[in-house]
Amino acid sequence: MMGLQPSPYKCIKALLIAIEIIQGDRRDPKNPFHWSTITYKLPGDPEYDPSKPRLSRLRTNSLMASLILCYVDDMRAAVAGEDLCWGVMHAVSSKVTYLGIQIATRKTRPPSPRPGPWAGSVVTAEDKEVGVKVSQDKWDKAKVILQHTLDLINGEAPIPLKLLENYRGSLVYV
Repeated sequence: MMGLQPSPYKCIKALLIAIEIIQGDRRDPKNPFHWSTITYKLPGDPEYDPSKPRLSRLRTNSLMASLILCYVDDMRAAVAGEDLCWGVMHAVSSKVTYLGIQIATRKTRPPSPRPGPWAGSVVTAEDKEVGVKVSQDKWDKAKVILQHTLDLINGEAPIPLKLLENYRGSLVYV
């Protein structure tokens, strides 16, 4: 029945408004989300380096600006240092609580350039580079799924559609 369930549009809109409130005034140098300039490094530019981000927001001290990454109901910070990370997470938790959104502070982990898997991926940030890898568990599961799929293809029996849809759902994050 339409109309009796919450609209995904309203949920996303509320999340984006909350993020805007959390980030506050970007011009305030005391704000952990402060940034003053944007740099572009695009293909064709003489200074283009494919290992660098194409677009960067920089603080007044030339460090990369902080940002929040969201996945469903989980938020993570991407920042240029440990002190700044604690400032960002304090801003997030205090403003989210102010907005009446529940936050599980018990799930907060200390800042780390290798924080572990999140939403099926492992993100690392070292030596001014960011990399994305899949967790070992996901990789092992993907190999088993692919081997089973090959066995099904080489077999005589028809392949169940539901099974393939399940496998596709698991392989999306690999």
